[in-house]
Amino acid sequence: MLLLSCSSQEIGLPDLKLESTSGERVSLRSLLGKPVLLYIWSGTCVGHTKDLKRLAKMNLQGVEVVSVAIGMEKKDVEGTYSQIGISSPNFRTLLDKKIEISDYITLVFLPYTLIYDERGRLTKRLAKLPDEETLRKLLASH
Repeated sequence: MLLLSCSSQEIGLPDLKLESTSGERVSLRSLLGKPVLLYIWSGTCVGHTKDLKRLAKMNLQGVEVVSVAIGMEKKDVEGTYSQIGISSPNFRTLLDKKIEISDYITLVFLPYTLIYDERGRLTKRLAKLPDEETLRKLLASH
């Protein structure tokens, strides 16, 4: 568990642009229109490898699933994915090398799962990544 910030404002899906592993700049606000699952992790946090493996096996239709790797370079993320057997993730991965997301979201611990509705309102904060059935229920309830 890693404590990063205790004083940021949470006003919904942040208006933050991060680089994807494919090199494009992606605004989190551009994901509006569908529910969004943000899985925030770092290579130093306990539990991320198990969660990422499970995330890669999930089939969450109609949901923008985004892995946000904080404090990591592209090569580190790709190395982690390769090491745990994820060759082509079924989710988007964004790099937050400077941990800018902590200016918008209070990161109490890592890994951290955040669920937003299609309008970008935060509906649930969770330590780690719940199982797929629990996620489906949480996503359907909003």
